[in-house]
Amino acid sequence: MSALADVPTEELLRELSHRLECTKKPEKRLILIV
Repeated sequence: MSALADVPTEELLRELSHRLECTKKPEKRLILIV
């Protein structure tokens, strides 16, 4: 697993927005992989 600092900011934002979209769908379960 790569360090969080090595991940481009835009990639983090895209992942965050994707997960936020998922939370708006109650039938889906949000799985956070850390």
